[in-house]
Amino acid sequence: MRSPTASTACRRIAARDCAGQATVEFALVTVAFLSVVLGMGALWRSVSAGAFVEHALSCASHCVTGSLPGALADTVLY
Repeated sequence: MRSPTASTACRRIAARDCAGQATVEFALVTVAFLSVVLGMGALWRSVSAGAFVEHALSCASHCVTGSLPGALADTVLY
């Protein structure tokens, strides 16, 4: 039969090996969450400033002028 002190010593060694796992997982999840939040904030700021609309309008005008004849392009772009 085993002695109770040997069993307790084994448990302490096993617990010591896994002591920082939760802290590391928490740090990784926190960094990932903050990255997502900051990315969404940057996206929201550029959408509210109208950057996407301005880019779409400038690209659309170049696309229309390259594919349509002169008078029709002037009518569409007006």
